[in-house]
Amino acid sequence: MPIQLLLRANDVIHNFHVPEFRVKMDAVPGMITRIWFTPTRPGTFQVICAEYCGLGHARMLGEVLVVNPEELQAWLRTQPSVAQTLGE
Repeated sequence: MPIQLLLRANDVIHNFHVPEFRVKMDAVPGMITRIWFTPTRPGTFQVICAEYCGLGHARMLGEVLVVNPEELQAWLRTQPSVAQTLGE
């Protein structure tokens, strides 16, 4: 299943990089950048910031969890809507 991520930064340029997916995209202040990729296997994959962004750069790590479509739909059903998040 193709995945689209929308990236944005609040302070300086960052870079979303997952080596196993062979994807790399800048997150630029004041812009929304889009990246598409299609994971080929389930698992947990490390996200790193591949653009030096300041003193905390080495600690900018994250994870992408790839699950089957049924698990994704079950998780999405537990997430609040945009209206709920905004308190409307």
